[in-house]
Amino acid sequence: MKGDPEFIRATVVPMAKWSFKKIREYLEEMQDKGLIYYWQENNEWFIEFVKWNEHQTIRKDRLIPSNLPSYPKKNANQVVDSCQPTDNQEPTQANGIESNPSEVNKSESNEISNADKPYKGSVW
Repeated sequence: MKGDPEFIRATVVPMAKWSFKKIREYLEEMQDKGLIYYWQENNEWFIEFVKWNEHQTIRKDRLIPSNLPSYPKKNANQVVDSCQPTDNQEPTQANGIESNPSEVNKSESNEISNADKPYKGSVW
């Protein structure tokens, strides 16, 4: 998908009053955690979800190839993890991906204007 912070705010979190800088920081954090590929190509930003095909099923008669580019280094840097979770692993919610809204509010409380403060509803 397109990854410009302006596009993300308009399509993914339109009610959030997050700054474009904060959205870019969130995207970079998701990339650092290995959830997305986030790159720039021909002065445009793009996002590709790392495990999209593992979690989505589209019937072949409904599949339409994307007009957007794929992550160019995907095959070179991709780590294949075929391990199954064990009983002693923490649940998904405990891996730090989901934020506590009060923590987000604290981190953005020093922003210049109210327009830059995070959306008070649920976080992504």
